[in-house]
Amino acid sequence: MPRRVIIIISVLGALLVAVSVALATLGTQLDNVRIERDDLNGEVEDLQQEIDTISQEHEAMTKKVQDQMTAIEQLKQDLEKSRGQTPAAP
Repeated sequence: MPRRVIIIISVLGALLVAVSVALATLGTQLDNVRIERDDLNGEVEDLQQEIDTISQEHEAMTKKVQDQMTAIEQLKQDLEKSRGQTPAAP
């Protein structure tokens, strides 16, 4: 075989090895990105659940505050009524 053909085949072999290593590295990086993406999706779901829980707690507390404000207003009205019914001191 002519020396030129052997050199060309050697260079092509080296290029093939380099391309194979590059593809393997790229594949590994792609796998790492996919794993990280899945982890982040899990964190997003956890945060959404936490937001839902906090929203429900906020709604419950808002209702309690409204109920207590209503009770306070009722007590104020009852106090005014009772003050109006108290006989005047002699």
